[in-house]
This record gives sequence, structure tokens and C-alpha cells, in this order.
Amino acid sequence: MTEHTPTPWRVQAGSGNSEEAFTITTSDRVIASVAGEGYANRQANAAFIVRAVNSHAALVEALRSAIDCVDEQATVIQELRSGGLATVAIPGWYLDAKKLLEEAAALRAAEPD
Repeated sequence: MTEHTPTPWRVQAGSGNSEEAFTITTSDRVIASVAGEGYANRQANAAFIVRAVNSHAALVEALRSAIDCVDEQATVIQELRSGGLATVAIPGWYLDAKKLLEEAAALRAAEPD
């Protein structure tokens, strides 16, 4: 799979012409032009794309770390319970966090192949 253009990306406004597209760039190349209905809408869409792209790697890493933490805690709880400590209480956060593990498919979808 080909790598995407390195981040950070930025929004470059046009000359102020209300019909002009916003351009998404890096320091040395144009990535895309964002056209559409209305100046404010084009500006908002371009900013949203750039914010999503620039934060993607950090968000994927944060979710991966959270999933790893929950998975590690689940392993500890299971080991305690199977080792004769059946009365070990399952913390309330664990039940919520277990849902995070079940929804890890969203992380797999966001990661490159």
C-alpha cells in the first residue's frame, strides 16, 4: 500500500474570492482542493479534513493504548478468579471498558492494512 502524504496538512485560503476553493497543502505540495456550496461551508470542510488527518495517528495510538490497558486488566482479573479468588470483584469500569474491546473493530478500520 502506498503511503499517504506526510502530515501536518494545512488549509490554505484562496485570494478571498467567495467562489474559490480552499486548498489543503503541506509545506511543499497541494493535496486537495475543497469546493462546494458557500464559502463558510468550504472553509469548515477543509478545516475538518485537516484536523481529522493531523490527529488520526495520535487518536489511533490513544485508542490502541486504551484497548491494551483494558485487555491487560481483564487478564489480571481472569487470572485472579481462576486462581481461587472467585470473590474478586469486577470493577464497574471494567464492564464499560469491555465494551471498548468489543468495539475495537473501529480501530482496525482506521488503521492502514
